[in-house]
Amino acid sequence: MNRTESSDNFELFRNNAGTVKNVVIKDSKIVSKGYCAGIAAKNDGTIINCISYMDLEVTAKGYVGGIVGQHNKGTISKCQFHGTIKVTADGLTGGITGASYDGSVVEYCLNTGVINSATGNVGGIVGRCRGITRGCKNTGNLTLNKATQWTGNGGVVGRCDNKTGKIIACVNTGTVTGDAGFGGV
Repeated sequence: MNRTESSDNFELFRNNAGTVKNVVIKDSKIVSKGYCAGIAAKNDGTIINCISYMDLEVTAKGYVGGIVGQHNKGTISKCQFHGTIKVTADGLTGGITGASYDGSVVEYCLNTGVINSATGNVGGIVGRCRGITRGCKNTGNLTLNKATQWTGNGGVVGRCDNKTGKIIACVNTGTVTGDAGFGGV
C-alpha cells in the first residue's frame, strides 16, 4: 500500500467497532493530511496481533499512529509498529496510537519505529493517554522539534492525563529528544 492522500484521512479501516486481528502491513508508505494510521483511523473495538511496517508522513493537524490514530474505547493488544512516522504539523502522535481516551486499553504492544514530529504530544506507544497503557515497550527513537508548555514527549507516553490516564509496567529503551517537555517514560 503506497499512497499520497489528498483527503484528511488514510488508513486500512476508517472506523473499527468490531475485531481486527492478525493483519500484517509491509513495504508501505502513506503521505496524508490529517488522521493517518496503519490499521484504523478511529478505534472503538478490538485490534489484536497486528503488525505495521509502514512509513507515515503527515502534513496537517491530526491523530497519527502506527496502528490507530484515535483510540476511543476498546483494546489494542499485542500489536507492533516497525516503520517511521514524520509529522510536520501539530497533532497527537504515537508508535501505536496518537491518543487513547477514557475506557481504552493499550497493552503488550511494541514500537521500534522512529518518530519525528514538529510539535504536539509524541509517545513511543501513545501520544496522549487518558486510558490504560500497560506492559508496552518502546525501543524506537523519538524527536519533538518544537515543544510548548502544553506538549509532551515520552518514550512510552507523550502526555498522560492525571485523572484517568495510567501507565503500568511499561519500558522505554529508545532515545527521546526535544527542546522542552520530554521524559524517558
